[in-house]
Amino acid sequence: LGRERDPCFSLQWMHFGLAGGSYFRTAAVLDAFAPEAVARLDWGAIGQKETDKAWSSDFAMHVALSARGFTVFPWEEAAQHMKNAPTDPTQLEAFAKKWPAYNPDAAFQHNHKEHYSDVVDKAEAGLLSKRLDSLGDTACHGCVWFSGKDFAHRLPVPSAAPPPQDP
Repeated sequence: LGRERDPCFSLQWMHFGLAGGSYFRTAAVLDAFAPEAVARLDWGAIGQKETDKAWSSDFAMHVALSARGFTVFPWEEAAQHMKNAPTDPTQLEAFAKKWPAYNPDAAFQHNHKEHYSDVVDKAEAGLLSKRLDSLGDTACHGCVWFSGKDFAHRLPVPSAAPPPQDP
């Protein structure tokens, strides 16, 4: 499908996700995520082959953009922090080839969660609570799902994903 828009298109990123953040051109998003473009994708077959991964925004956005011939690839300076990276230099070289999002020297590394449960000191907590209290409810209440090939019916939030539907 990608070669319909770009005859020289080739898939350059064969991995899940883009290391935690992305920039997309507005024109690419409007083109690739247009209902008629998304409806051309066989989400039923994709869902059967990829299971739960197919419903992840990291994966679904990659599929939609690639199907329209847009290059999807992470920046070298945006990497994935991988706790399971080997320390042996030979093994590390092979690991880095297999997982190109691994770059311990990158400016931004996604998935650094080792400080998530750290306690914020009292002075900073006071500053944060004043601001956070004014924001109201910011909790995630579930994904927004639509059903039907024309995406006309919005399901209530929260709800489970509808079964895959072919165009």
